[in-house]
Amino acid sequence: MNTRKKVIVKLESYMKLKNISKQDLAKEWGKSEAYIYRRFSEEVEFSLTDISEIFSILNLSKEEAIDIFFN
Repeated sequence: MNTRKKVIVKLESYMKLKNISKQDLAKEWGKSEAYIYRRFSEEVEFSLTDISEIFSILNLSKEEAIDIFFN
């Protein structure tokens, strides 16, 4: 499994634990569902701004964010 796919799988797992769907994430984030799906389909990489905003929306600890995006 490539690195981007691992990030997406981990992120989806954390979202499931917090009961947040991709549609919910889009609403909370103020982004279109297309924006979300492009990132989750590996079509577009997550930017540092995306990571920071997701970190905040999902109320992740620093350890969780590092686990998802940087391991």
